[in-house]
Amino acid sequence: MSTKVDIRPIESVLLADVAVALSEAFREDGDNPAGEWEALLDREVSDGRLDTDTSVVAVMGERVIGACLVNRGPEGRGRIGPTGIVSDMRRQGVASLLVERARDGLMSSGVRHLTLEVGADNTGAQRLYESLGFQSVRPLVNLVIRRSSLGWKDPMPSVEPLGWEQALEASRLLHPTAPAFQRHSFYVASFHQGAIACGVSEGGGGWRGVALVRGRAVLDVVANPPDPSVLAALLWNITERLWTARIIHEPANEEVAKLLESIGCEVESSALEMAWQRTAE
Repeated sequence: MSTKVDIRPIESVLLADVAVALSEAFREDGDNPAGEWEALLDREVSDGRLDTDTSVVAVMGERVIGACLVNRGPEGRGRIGPTGIVSDMRRQGVASLLVERARDGLMSSGVRHLTLEVGADNTGAQRLYESLGFQSVRPLVNLVIRRSSLGWKDPMPSVEPLGWEQALEASRLLHPTAPAFQRHSFYVASFHQGAIACGVSEGGGGWRGVALVRGRAVLDVVANPPDPSVLAALLWNITERLWTARIIHEPANEEVAKLLESIGCEVESSALEMAWQRTAE
């Protein structure tokens, strides 16, 4: 590279400039325009999900050419979110610099376990993360739910609205020891602004199933035992308002994923969860 690339904290630049870079970086995926990226970044910062201390950007001259967004969780856990480089600056080691700086910043602040997700067919990114010590953990799928595709014909149980904290606790109790969703509980909990939830009661104050939704993204939907009529009722309730929604990053090998497909959810894309663990000193 003829001009030096500087890796800086995200708070050292304008979010509007970061949004332009991310919009260009993900343009091939049909992702959001710069205005939507800027609104997303504003929400992530104001709601406390984006860790501005360790999220980093790559700057060449006065131009932001890439970014790595980071979420910090409790108990030494963190999550590396969207990481993108503008098309004319790829394959020059910039992504590696960003992820390495973000990882090292988290590590120095006490984070010992990191996760991220990468497209199943993005072998270049997978090799990059492997070179930085990340290992593949499990396959993931992105599901889309359309009201017109939900195929459950039998009677469904009634669904009622839930308060956010009540829904989070119900979700925690319903999940098996291996959570059904890639999104970790600390990340889901941070979406309290503008989120809604609903559940299917089992009587006596307990819940047979629960769903947590923000915008068109289903953050969590779970039934334990995994009853297809309960899942169908929750999704029917969600799509009554939205018509189309998405379940992001459902583990492909979980029983609940198969049940969701059986009642009309469709696989939109596939991904991998990768993890990095700090070794004991």
